[in-house]
Amino acid sequence: MKKRGFTLLELLLSLTIFSVIIGAVTGVFLSSQRTKQRVDQLVQAQQSARTAIDYMIKDLRAAGYNIDIDESMTSTPQRRIVYASAYEVVFNANILPSEASPASPLEPSAMKVTPTERPAHYYPVTKYNTGAETVVFTLDWDNDGLINANDRDGSPAIFTDNPNDYCLIKRVYGEWDDGSNIKTLVEGIEGWTNQEVVSIVAGPDRYPSQSEGTPIFGYWIDNDGDPVTPPELFGDTDGDGELSEAEGNSLSPITNYEILDKIELITVNVTGVSQSPFQGEYTETSIKTDVSVTRNVSIKVFLAKGHVYLDENTDGIYDTGEPGLENMKVRLSTGETSITDENGIWTFAIIPGTYGVSVSPDILYRGTTALNFDFTVKNESADFTLDSVYKNFFGMDSTPSANIKGVIFHDLNSDGLWQTEDEPGLSDIQVSVWNNNTSSVSSPADSVGTYDLLANAEETLYVWVIPPDSFASSGVDIIDQLGYTTGSPVVSALSTSAAMVYMQEAEVSYVAFGLL
Repeated sequence: MKKRGFTLLELLLSLTIFSVIIGAVTGVFLSSQRTKQRVDQLVQAQQSARTAIDYMIKDLRAAGYNIDIDESMTSTPQRRIVYASAYEVVFNANILPSEASPASPLEPSAMKVTPTERPAHYYPVTKYNTGAETVVFTLDWDNDGLINANDRDGSPAIFTDNPNDYCLIKRVYGEWDDGSNIKTLVEGIEGWTNQEVVSIVAGPDRYPSQSEGTPIFGYWIDNDGDPVTPPELFGDTDGDGELSEAEGNSLSPITNYEILDKIELITVNVTGVSQSPFQGEYTETSIKTDVSVTRNVSIKVFLAKGHVYLDENTDGIYDTGEPGLENMKVRLSTGETSITDENGIWTFAIIPGTYGVSVSPDILYRGTTALNFDFTVKNESADFTLDSVYKNFFGMDSTPSANIKGVIFHDLNSDGLWQTEDEPGLSDIQVSVWNNNTSSVSSPADSVGTYDLLANAEETLYVWVIPPDSFASSGVDIIDQLGYTTGSPVVSALSTSAAMVYMQEAEVSYVAFGLL
């Protein structure tokens, strides 16, 4: 019997069936690979978020533990939470080491009062006696008080592909045996001093406004003091218990201690992100939990109120009918600032302690009363209001105005004198003036380096340039090159960066600053 092979039709049919089978198997394989990649990325994102959540909640629960509230030992007791924003929280607690106690505050003890080595948003006024240190959870890698591109580009987050990744970090401030407030965690690595990377997480989506993104921290406030009614979510304007995108984007940091001391719960909402994109998109997952922060300490809060008024008869005494002055800046010794309302009233929420309060008059005002005073609040005190002696502070008298004008120039020959044709002006550099009461900063110099600064007349003023890091001051040129000077103002150079000026009303004085 003669054998025959496959016909062409049979061969084509076999190849077609085989191709279909291979295609189906390949499709299943590729689908499995894609599913595995999605699952792997989801696990990465979940692990990143869970690591951050688990790390933070144990410390947040300790907020206020063993803080120094004994008035007999310190004039201004320590506070529990001292700063609260969408991407940063600062609080005091005795966490390190766990065996520390008031009788034996092992290192680190509470923060040493120092102008350096401190959080950007907290400056204690005294050295406290317990071992309670200051703890910060933040995305602010460089501790400049802002969360922006530098915090990604200067941190390990730069090594991820996602442009919205940040390092969530923990800092601990407390005095060590060597007298410093910080301890280097990793030797020899720039930017790692005193901070520990908790996790890589999603942060604000837009530099530098932080106008998009999911807040990491939400704060629940007990506004009425009634234990029966639930707390209210800070920033939740529609009262639905959630922060919408618009509500989250409009959040401001909580710095008012009257509000900070009423925080009962902190919602921690961390968004973990996969390390690499899949089909052009990153996998994100959020984990959220509520942390109670009221279990450790409760301190009564008092209100201190005063006002800033126009002292029309300049006698240094408040008289009924003298109007309040709006938008005056009043500062408490703790670092808090209050802006007077339309009636000139300033308000601080405080706990028992000793405080100083001072006012910074706006330009075109000078004080007719002392510009600062001290007061003490004890547990039995009532709130301070305008009915107390504080109604006499702060009186203001309006002053005539004058102008300081000039140019900031690139001093190419280093002689401190402006060569108008050869030495260009420098833009975006500021000038300050001080009149023994307050200082004012001009708008940045314009595109050709000129500036115009409103100032008080009939007072001795000090004016100086604020050079950027890449420049140094080379001299003050008081020879009018722009035709600004009118009248007969007194101008004298004090250093390579400062001058003294005295002007009558409506006079204009010329001061040019050279920079190298």
